[in-house]
Amino acid sequence: MRLRPAACFLPSLALLLLLRAGSAGKASPPPISVIQTPPFLNVEEGSTLSMECRVEGVSTEELWFIAWRKMSHTQMQLENSSKICFIVNEANISSTLTITAAELVDSGKYLCSFGSTNRTQVSSNGTQVIISEITDFEVSQTPEHVEKEEGTNVTMECRFRTVGNTSTMFVKWSRDGAGGELTNQEGSRVLSQDLEKGLASLTLLDARVDDSGSYKCEVENSARNRSGSGPRSHVVIKERKNEPVTNRHGGGVGVAIGAGIGAAILFLLLLLSILVWRCKKKAKETPAGTENELQKHPPLTTKESDVTYAHLRFNKREVQPESEVVYAEVKKGPRH
Repeated sequence: MRLRPAACFLPSLALLLLLRAGSAGKASPPPISVIQTPPFLNVEEGSTLSMECRVEGVSTEELWFIAWRKMSHTQMQLENSSKICFIVNEANISSTLTITAAELVDSGKYLCSFGSTNRTQVSSNGTQVIISEITDFEVSQTPEHVEKEEGTNVTMECRFRTVGNTSTMFVKWSRDGAGGELTNQEGSRVLSQDLEKGLASLTLLDARVDDSGSYKCEVENSARNRSGSGPRSHVVIKERKNEPVTNRHGGGVGVAIGAGIGAAILFLLLLLSILVWRCKKKAKETPAGTENELQKHPPLTTKESDVTYAHLRFNKREVQPESEVVYAEVKKGPRH
């Protein structure tokens, strides 16, 4: 009766030994470790952050994968996008996760997970990420003072820090006494901005004297009702002096008119010199006896170039002449 328990026990012990021998014949895979760095990140919104996941103890011959998840209120599998990018390095079995233009909602814990056909999924300890809110846009504006003549272009630049989603940001320009926000105005003002680079500019085209004043650049975030501004730009436009003709686009009309007047004066002086020379030459050629005759009988005209015409009328009536002597002068004109 006592031998029965021993007989029941022996078969069970043999089965256990066989199972252990079978498991000993099959080699177990080496242990693996998933290392994620850094364990903690604290950056300001708008910054770029990155973390790395490295796996040790895995053969490159195995089929494996690395996945990223974000643990906040819910677990979310991450995928590549315009903002999130992760790159896998097959040579050393690692992956890098990069987040650009970080926002407050990006705060949370990020986990790297590894798995293969022969292994169960293993996760790292993760990286705790905290995104700090920016309260100052750090706006800078240049130049602080500019002085130019009217008719020139004046450009002012505004630089600032980008904050998270730039779609809620905008830049506005104003001028003291202008009454409100400045806008693009064809032929007068040009406004441009690149929110991704944190840059905006205002250009005054063909500036006039009444464009003088203090200009301010202000950066605002409509989603959070925040704004920031830097030092103002003081612009002084002086009136252009000694300009014969006002031509705001530099046509050079005044120079052309001045040159024409100068040429006309030179031509008149040359013509006057020729007339004086001809008169002197004519005086030298006149005979000596001619002067006495001219004094007795003055010519009918003082200009040699004039032509004198005589009109004679004859009547049959016998009338006594008013004077006994009638003088007549006939002058031969130049031949043509």
